[in-house]
Amino acid sequence: MRRATDERGFTLVEVLVAASLAIVVFGATMTLLGVMVRQTGEASVRVDSQDQVRAVVDRLSRDLRNVVAATSPSPATLERAQGKDLVFLTVGSGGASGGNATGLRRVRYCLDSARADRIWLQQQTWSTATPPAWPSAAASCPDSAWGQATLLADHVTNVSGALNRPVWSFQYRPPSSSAPQDLAAVTSTVYLDANADAPPRESELRSTVYLRNVNGPPIAFFTVAQAQGVLILDASPSNDPEGHPLTYTWSRDGVVLLDTGPRLRAGGLSVGSQYTFTLTVVDSGGLSSQTTQTVTVQ
Repeated sequence: MRRATDERGFTLVEVLVAASLAIVVFGATMTLLGVMVRQTGEASVRVDSQDQVRAVVDRLSRDLRNVVAATSPSPATLERAQGKDLVFLTVGSGGASGGNATGLRRVRYCLDSARADRIWLQQQTWSTATPPAWPSAAASCPDSAWGQATLLADHVTNVSGALNRPVWSFQYRPPSSSAPQDLAAVTSTVYLDANADAPPRESELRSTVYLRNVNGPPIAFFTVAQAQGVLILDASPSNDPEGHPLTYTWSRDGVVLLDTGPRLRAGGLSVGSQYTFTLTVVDSGGLSSQTTQTVTVQ
């Protein structure tokens, strides 16, 4: 041990040991700092990506809640309903424009067809009373024929490697249907991974929008009562899910009858003969339903 009054300096070995220890401590500190900075950056990108997708889902939900059913070629709620491509008419926030009194616009949400990691928004506006045709029916996304495209989200991993998962899925009413006019809800499922080569694993964001403006088809049904060779057909059990008024059309053996009310009285029929009656009901939105019964006159 050196005494306190000893004025000799450190030996070369002591200096080297101290320097080595300092380098090790400094290196470990810088390594830890680098890891923290990298993880912070990755977390920031991940959170930003999730915020982007939440904004996309919120915007899509708002547009879907204001959706307007197309009338041609059929009263469909969405003009295109595919797992990676949505096209529909919705009421815009800009108000009326010329003959477009309700401010309708056509919007397209789609997954990038080249990179498959981005979601785009494209819009079509007009000032005429009726909506124009699509700028393009091509499946490419984004499509230059639609004009400007707005990037809504990136780092989307619905399509990645062997995985090919749709962004949008659909619920119909009734569930057995797949007709465009029977679409009742749209579910958005977006997978995100800001850095696929590093943990954590991809995150999933899911949201379902039930279409409040959807017009379901009516239900056609009628009962048959007989008395002395006269048939009484009653269509009052027919109904419309939205409570819209119905119009009724009756036919017998393929011939349309003049009666247009919910009750039909058919007389002058041959006892023992069979007759086929068809009821067609139509709601105020133009959707129809039909039912047929074959009756033997007693």
